Amino acid sequence: MTLRRKSRFVGVGSIGFLVDAGVLTILANGFGVDPLLSRVPSFGLAVAATYFLNRVWTFGDRRGGGGQTRIFSKYFGSQIAGVSVNLVVYTTFIALYGWAREYPALPQAIASVVAMFLTYFLSARFVFVAGDGNAAKR
Repeated sequence: MTLRRKSRFVGVGSIGFLVDAGVLTILANGFGVDPLLSRVPSFGLAVAATYFLNRVWTFGDRRGGGGQTRIFSKYFGSQIAGVSVNLVVYTTFIALYGWAREYPALPQAIASVVAMFLTYFLSARFVFVAGDGNAAKR
């Protein structure tokens, strides 16, 4: 189950990346919005999409502790931790490399892969857990 769950998490993350990168590219390249400011709405939409898909598909066999609001709050918190790591990597590339400002989705991809390891750990251990408390051992 662990390999299947990790594969699904990566698949959902890929969809989230496409949402994030698509909105980022449209705002930064299409409307001339600063690439750093463009990450705010692109991140928000990606979190909403990945929460729904992870809740239903990746971790659908886990009830999670509490209601939907509590689970989403924990998920959002884990995503804030992930985006913090993501933004450090992304901002570093934007600051150091001219090509990164021209093609902001490339440093975003690198940053997303780095942050994915943290968000999977948090999602599997703290967000989408079974009601009996044994999910953290899986």
